[in-house]
Amino acid sequence: MNEKEIERLIKLHADSLGDSTKRVRIPHRVPWRRNIAVGMASIAVVTTITLTLWPRDVVAGTVARINKQILNASTFKTKISMESASGWHTAMEIYCAGNMRRIDKSKESPLLAQTYIEKDGLQYSSLDCQDFTTVSKMAHNAGGIGAADGYSVLDIAKQELGVGIGDRSDNSTQIQDHEPVDGRSTYLVVMEQPSNHTHLEILVEKETDRPIRAEMQSPNPRTNKMQRYKAEYEVNKPIAASMFEAAPNRELVQLPEDSKLLENNWSKPVAAIEGTEIRSATRLGDGTIWLAVTVKLNSELANLPSAVFDDSGVEYARTIDLTPTQGMGADVHLFNEDIVLCGFVPLKNVPGGASSITVNFSKRDVGFVEPRKKEIPLAEAVLVDPELIGGESPAYFKYLGLSHVMNTLSQVVWSTRAKALEQHEKYLEAALAYDKLAEARYRWVKYSAFEPMLSEARTYRKLGQIQRADELELKAEALKQSQER
Repeated sequence: MNEKEIERLIKLHADSLGDSTKRVRIPHRVPWRRNIAVGMASIAVVTTITLTLWPRDVVAGTVARINKQILNASTFKTKISMESASGWHTAMEIYCAGNMRRIDKSKESPLLAQTYIEKDGLQYSSLDCQDFTTVSKMAHNAGGIGAADGYSVLDIAKQELGVGIGDRSDNSTQIQDHEPVDGRSTYLVVMEQPSNHTHLEILVEKETDRPIRAEMQSPNPRTNKMQRYKAEYEVNKPIAASMFEAAPNRELVQLPEDSKLLENNWSKPVAAIEGTEIRSATRLGDGTIWLAVTVKLNSELANLPSAVFDDSGVEYARTIDLTPTQGMGADVHLFNEDIVLCGFVPLKNVPGGASSITVNFSKRDVGFVEPRKKEIPLAEAVLVDPELIGGESPAYFKYLGLSHVMNTLSQVVWSTRAKALEQHEKYLEAALAYDKLAEARYRWVKYSAFEPMLSEARTYRKLGQIQRADELELKAEALKQSQER
C-alpha cells in the first residue's frame, strides 16, 4: 500500500487531510494529542496570541488580558461545533480543571466517539465502541489549562489550527462595541487574515475580559468552501470531579505493563529465520492473516514477512506493517526486541482457509509504509499454521496500544484488496471491493466515502461502463462537498 492508510483514516475526521508522501515511521499516538482536538479547545483566543505584527496598543493589551483570563482560570470548558450541510454538529467538548483535562470527541458518531483524560501524570484514552480504556504515562508534562510540551494550550491550538501562520503582513485586528448579552456588557475582538481567508469574532465580557463565545470562518482545503466553526466558553464554573475519572465497567489496559502479558503466550516462536521470530500467526474470519514478529531493537532494516501462500490457490496482498504505539509514554517492546505486525489480505473471502501457509521474507524497512530502500527477497521460507480466530483484529492489538487501528482495520483490508485487484486488472472484483470500502467509510465518517467511490468509478470506466462511472463521480462530489460526518 503506497499511502499512510492508518494515519489517514485516523486523521480523516479532522478538518483537513491530505495524502502525505513524507517517509516517516507510522505514528500510533493518541490522535488528539497534538491535533485539532486540543487545538480547537481555544479556537477563539488562540488566534489572537499568534499575531506578532499587531501594534503595541490597546488591541494588544486587550488580547493579553483575554489570554490571562484563560491561563489563570481554575476551570475552563469549551464546546466546539462545526457546520455541515445538515446543520451544526458538536465536534467536541473540552473540560479543564487545574492540571486535569478531558476531551469528549465525535459523540454523534458510533464508531468515532471517544474520550481522552489527562490526570495525575496519566492519560486515559477510550473509544465508546470498545470495551476497554488504554492507560499510559503522559508523553510530556502536559494537561489542564497550563503548559504542555513547553507550550501553552493556546500555542498548541495555534499550531494545529494553522490560523495566524504564514504571511502575517495582512492581519488586521479590531476591538468593536457589542450590545449587552444576558445583561452583561460585551465587546468583540474581530480578526481578519485575507491571505488565509480567515475571519474570527470573539465575544468577550467587558467586566472580566473572559470570552463567552466565538465564531470562525476558514476555508476547507478539501472542498475550497468556507467552513464555519463556533465555540462556547465557560470560565471558572464548577466541573464535577467525576468528569476526570475513567468510565466504569471497562477493562483498563495499562501500557507498557500489560503488554508483558503477551510474553507468556509468545515465549515459544511459531517459526524463525535469522534475526526474526514469528511470535504469533492468526487468521481472521474473512481469511486475513496477521503475523506478529520480533526483530532487533531499533532496526531500520530487518527480515520481515513479505508474502504468504497456501495450498488452496488463494492469492494474498500484503497490507501495511504496524508497530506498537509510540508517543504515549508507553514504548512497547517484548523480549527486549521491537514488534512488527505484518498483515496479508486474501483477494477473496476465504472463511477458515487452509490450515497451513508458507511465509516468504524480504529484507526491508521496519515501520515505514513507503520503502526507502528496495526490498531484498530472501530464499528462506517457513511453514506456519495460523490460529483461526473471530473478529476484525487479533485480540492482542489492544495490548500494543492499537485501539484506533482496530477501529479502522476493516477499511484497510478492503482498501488493500481493492487496489490489488485493480492492479491485477480484475476490474469488476475491484469495483465491488471499492464499493465495500465506501460502505465502511460511510458508516465511519460519511463524506470520507467519496474517495473509494471515485476509485470505484475509475474501475467501471475501465470496464466501459461509462454511465455508471459518471453517476458515481457525481454522487462522490456531492458527498465530498457535504462534509457530512
